[in-house]
Amino acid sequence: MFIIRTLHKFTEQDDYENGCLPDTGTSYEVPVSFQGETVADVISKASDFIGCGKEGIELDACDEKGRVDFAVTETVYGTTLTDMETAQWKAGELKAYYAVYTGFVESLELVQLTQ
Repeated sequence: MFIIRTLHKFTEQDDYENGCLPDTGTSYEVPVSFQGETVADVISKASDFIGCGKEGIELDACDEKGRVDFAVTETVYGTTLTDMETAQWKAGELKAYYAVYTGFVESLELVQLTQ
């Protein structure tokens, strides 16, 4: 059994023309967890929750064993951009945020509690 116990979320406002705006960063824990029979299953569950495609997933991110980063562009409400919202963002009509969710995949082992 494998688990991601919680996610750490870091966001910055992302201006389509100028990139991320460094003075807009926020960081906090997202109290969710995901379990599965395989590493791929756990990553898939977290990715589905976040709304992140395979192109936004980085395994062993920053050379940290078990670390997985999920990168997405979101609305102020924390939802991934729709095609229409992406067009509005590119036209400068909508604020968007670059978000990176970080989790660590751990292996769980059940222990014998009675003799």
